[in-house]
Amino acid sequence: MPQTNMPNAKSFATSFADEGPRAQAATGLVFLWAGLLYGAQTLAYGAIEAGMLTLTGVGHLILTIAPTIPFLAVIAYVSWHGRTSQKGVATRALTACYTSAGLVNLVIAIAFGVLAARKGNMTVWLLYPIVICAMQGAVWYAACAIRRKVWLGVVSAGWFAVTVILTLLVTNIQGYLLVLGLALWALMAVPGYVLMRRAVKEPSHG
Repeated sequence: MPQTNMPNAKSFATSFADEGPRAQAATGLVFLWAGLLYGAQTLAYGAIEAGMLTLTGVGHLILTIAPTIPFLAVIAYVSWHGRTSQKGVATRALTACYTSAGLVNLVIAIAFGVLAARKGNMTVWLLYPIVICAMQGAVWYAACAIRRKVWLGVVSAGWFAVTVILTLLVTNIQGYLLVLGLALWALMAVPGYVLMRRAVKEPSHG
């Protein structure tokens, strides 16, 4: 590695040590609410498929958009808070990573949505969450490798297991939605809460 890169690497490491807890708390907050809101939405769809819940046209519309409104509020809060309390290199890198992941998520959703509409096949659309679950497994594995925390590896393994299970259940929509909804609670909301709690206990260096 050229020596000219050494100061940048040192600066990044210093910034990460300084802002790690705050970045963790922000990430945890996003994961917590994403898991809770979209997990509840998925389970509601599962209840509809099972005949346990009946909604009108307006009800379906509300269910479709309901999680997004509070989740956008969470994103806005995290973004605004980050403007004043998270200005280091590590935080900017973290924000860029999650923005990139969000863009990838959006592009994949559009691709699968268009393909499903053209084919008139709902199964094609069901492949989208499977891909996202695999991506979650990869992200948590990377986090485990970087921070060397066993529990992060457990979360990663959980997402990979869910990926396989959803693939097997792709023709069983009720089971598929049940597993996906519970996974969002157990593997996104719960780890998000854990990140927040650990951020409180982990002192910031600086």
